[in-house]
Amino acid sequence: MRSLLSATIVSVASTVAAQKVGTLQAETPLSLQWSKCEPTCTTQAGKVVLDAEWRSLHYWQGTDNCYGPGGWNPTYCPPSNPPLCAQNCALEGANYSGTYGVTTSGNAITLKYVTQGSSGPSIGSRVFMLSTTDNTKYEIWKLLNKELSFDVDVSNLPCGVKGSLYFVEMDADGGKAKYPANAGGAKYGTGYCDSKCNRNLWINGEANVLGWVAPTDPAYVPWYGSCCGEVDLFEGNKFASAFSAHPCTVNGQTRCHDAQCSEPDAPSGYCDANGCDWNSYRLGSTSFYGGGKTVDTTKKFTVVTQFITSDGTDTGQLVEIKRFYLQNGVVIPNNNPILPGLSPNPAYTSIKDSFCSDERAVFGETDYFAQLGGLTQVGQSLKRGGVLVFGISITSSGWMQSGPGVKILLERQNRSNWEDYLAIDVAVDRFRDF
Repeated sequence: MRSLLSATIVSVASTVAAQKVGTLQAETPLSLQWSKCEPTCTTQAGKVVLDAEWRSLHYWQGTDNCYGPGGWNPTYCPPSNPPLCAQNCALEGANYSGTYGVTTSGNAITLKYVTQGSSGPSIGSRVFMLSTTDNTKYEIWKLLNKELSFDVDVSNLPCGVKGSLYFVEMDADGGKAKYPANAGGAKYGTGYCDSKCNRNLWINGEANVLGWVAPTDPAYVPWYGSCCGEVDLFEGNKFASAFSAHPCTVNGQTRCHDAQCSEPDAPSGYCDANGCDWNSYRLGSTSFYGGGKTVDTTKKFTVVTQFITSDGTDTGQLVEIKRFYLQNGVVIPNNNPILPGLSPNPAYTSIKDSFCSDERAVFGETDYFAQLGGLTQVGQSLKRGGVLVFGISITSSGWMQSGPGVKILLERQNRSNWEDYLAIDVAVDRFRDF
């Protein structure tokens, strides 16, 4: 959920019909180090930038919100004229810690779920890793034949909220070159896409305002979505977690409308929104992940993921996404499923095409993963490269996929003091060949 701030800033004047950038709140991305090992590890001076969806968006000649608690302001963003909205409105820089609860230290990033700012609460956040050499470009990670490891602390993250680390095939410049109306680009966190074809406020440099009605109308769905390939390395809290792969039939960020847009548990559009997922609890291993369990979530642990190709090269076909954990100096292999139709099978400890098809069959789900190209298609996306995303957000009951979890989720949503304890800490440990 984006921050719904009352704008108190005015941007510089401009007559160009493009989404503007304000100047009174300086945009200073946060430093976040990470290590690249080839094989010697060297520290990379990375930075993270806040997604444009969370930023203050206001009329460029005044203090009125272009988008606020009531949705789009029709004075500046009429539902029939997206270009006019871009001409009227400006994105501002971010106060990362004070408004959005995002802080960094060395190679660690902390995301708070609720942050009480001077203009009211901000809910959740999403940030992207910038290039180590250019603040106007995202870092593009090519994962084939590579291993990525990171430390996670979810001890303060209960059911109902999830922390995420994942990759999506966004444009390196946030779409600025392709869409001249996009003045902000990667420096201001534009161009987000994912396998659920996220209904962004801004897509391809235009306001996603066509057909807008009051947000209280349950039938309203934003006109466009923004789709691209996605691989989730971690979505979780202290009770459950998952990693997943999502093939798409499009290359890179692509705008969709209507049936082209993908949604969970619905016929696929451009992408497999559900993806092939590995959730230990869902797969029957209820004692594997959680407080006091094999992976003890009351303490920090390391998540390690390998992207294995058919020929052991960076250009080969992706055939397996392999997972294991490190905690207290002990290597913890991924769990075996404990479900009829999936076990006992020693081969099922990682994401492979065969596992994905059998998992769909066991749960009675349509195999959109195979229909859209499976790991081969996921691998093509990874070969082109993806942007690293960190996020904290509310979960859906479908994500948890367990009866007790759904009950806890509904109870947690009614709590009023989320900000007292909800945070995820992540440290990118290393990126290397294996």
